[in-house]
Amino acid sequence: MNRTVQTKIEIAASPAALWNALVDFSCYPQWNPFLRSVRGEARPGERLALRVCAPDSPSVAMNAEVRTVEPNRELSWTCYWLSPRLLAGDHRFVLEIQGPRKVLLHHGETFQGLLVPCLWPLMEPRCRRGLEAMNAALKKRAESGQR
Repeated sequence: MNRTVQTKIEIAASPAALWNALVDFSCYPQWNPFLRSVRGEARPGERLALRVCAPDSPSVAMNAEVRTVEPNRELSWTCYWLSPRLLAGDHRFVLEIQGPRKVLLHHGETFQGLLVPCLWPLMEPRCRRGLEAMNAALKKRAESGQR
């Protein structure tokens, strides 16, 4: 059984500025309230070590593999907790370019695994709030020109 959380936010920044903030994983601890740490690089097949901190939840260490890297367009990875069979998620950022300094960011995650049916009532609202908090922080960072 798959379950999806999808968010979107309009960002008044160039696609390149948004992309640069998104893939500069080393700076995530400075600004990102949801993905507190991402170690690795935005390259297909690259292994990532994530520390996820959803609202009202303890932080959780996860492993991931980068799936899609299309500069200024899309970044995605598949992550899992303990085992991909128990709980896995396909995390995706899609930049919909609406002008030279206007991007609609689609940000979401699709979950699958044996634990999803029983954990979904807790996961969905916390994940949604985490994605939205990250979106707001990313918007602030990209619009201010920080990397």
